[in-house]
Amino acid sequence: MLVKDIMTESVYTAKLGSSVRDIIAAMEEGHFRHVPVLDQGEVIGMVSERDLAGVASFVEIFDLGRESYENFLNLPLFKILKKRFLISRDIVVVDASAPISTAAKMMVNLKFHSLPVVDGDRANLVGIISYIDLLHALLPLDPSFDHLDGASVIE
Repeated sequence: MLVKDIMTESVYTAKLGSSVRDIIAAMEEGHFRHVPVLDQGEVIGMVSERDLAGVASFVEIFDLGRESYENFLNLPLFKILKKRFLISRDIVVVDASAPISTAAKMMVNLKFHSLPVVDGDRANLVGIISYIDLLHALLPLDPSFDHLDGASVIE
């Protein structure tokens, strides 16, 4: 099975000028946690819900006030990414034609939750693959799999 067989094709992307507020709103509306960042059409990084929450927590922890939080939300992405070193020219991507085992190994070894998927080079983003996509692909391989069979909730 290949990455292109299980990836999510419809991907929200951010630009360096995108506001933190817009990215958070898109994440909430789309129910996703990772956003590829593009510069002139090329993947140059990823921003995660955790990254943004970390910066927001900083504003809260140091009690910088509501005005500071509002200013944070209106910041363009490049202002916080540059300071937090979240953008790298050595961004890790996986090719759409790679086996899913390659993506899984990359995520495990690098401790990533998702990877941008490209077709040939970073200028051709075609999707995103997450650990959830990998789990969805793995579950049907178990013939004894019955949706949530044996699962229990501890209260």
